[in-house]
Amino acid sequence: MLNELNNKNIVVTGGYGFIGNHLIRLLVEKTSANVIVVDKLTYASTYSNELVSNTHNFVYLDISSKYFGENLINTVVKRQLIPKNSKIDYVLHLAAESHVDSSIKNPGIFVETNVNGTLNVLEFVKTQDCKLVHVSTDEVYGHLTNYKDCFTEETPLNPRSPYSASKAASDLLVQSYVNTYGISAIITRCCNNFGIYQHREKFIPTCIKSIVNNKPIPLYGNGSNVREWISAKDHALAILQIAVKGTFGQIYNIGSGIEFTNLELATKIIDFAYNIHGIKGEIVNVEDRLGHDFRYAIDNSKYRNEISNDSYTTLDFSLHEIFQFYKNKY
Repeated sequence: MLNELNNKNIVVTGGYGFIGNHLIRLLVEKTSANVIVVDKLTYASTYSNELVSNTHNFVYLDISSKYFGENLINTVVKRQLIPKNSKIDYVLHLAAESHVDSSIKNPGIFVETNVNGTLNVLEFVKTQDCKLVHVSTDEVYGHLTNYKDCFTEETPLNPRSPYSASKAASDLLVQSYVNTYGISAIITRCCNNFGIYQHREKFIPTCIKSIVNNKPIPLYGNGSNVREWISAKDHALAILQIAVKGTFGQIYNIGSGIEFTNLELATKIIDFAYNIHGIKGEIVNVEDRLGHDFRYAIDNSKYRNEISNDSYTTLDFSLHEIFQFYKNKY
């Protein structure tokens, strides 16, 4: 399926972020696409010489700049990043501020990046007449208060944090550009991701960092909050498959069906650290996060019926790679 991306000119915003790293590597390994990475190299970016190759190009830009589109196209032309007489075929829009705790402390930067930045990306897509895949989150749906329901693409938006509100606003902007200007855009909404290249502020890196530094894992409340988890590699593959096979104007939920309470996940990592590495870990309960959502769970039947019915990578399968990555990092 990914062969259809061969020789396409693809811009990836936030390409050195967590999901972006996996997506770029997949594009480089599986396709002959001409990949142009746009990133402003924030604290959450992972830039390495190993990732930089002749198969993709890096453009240092901030999507929240009102000159984003103009600067991007000028750079593309000046540096001859795409073949002569060709154009940008796809924009895969992953750039975003994503940490809920940070959004509670400083919501303004989330509006600036996630809302205004997406507006600038949309203007670029509109003027260049290219295809857009806008990567969003299941958190725009709010939260589930029981273990029975799941989010579908028709679930009303009900964001409960500044982060999810900024992502919901960006989703609505994308839909408005589809309806008003007729751009070719798809929205994807994914559950929590696990894997390497994630910033230390996230839950799994925090657990591993705490264990290797002989500190207790801070667990919000009683740890009963539930999240669905998917491998970042699987998520990256789903984005590319949707870009190829998805119907423009549509929304696709990406999920795995793998759910853990935060306590279950922290305990799983502690057990792994002790059984495999002989390192003991412990948990300390801390004051709960403001407006802490109880449960996220996705109905991904639309994706599985229309795009792909591939199996998903389990967390148990990935834990050795993940633990080793963060153990060495911290």
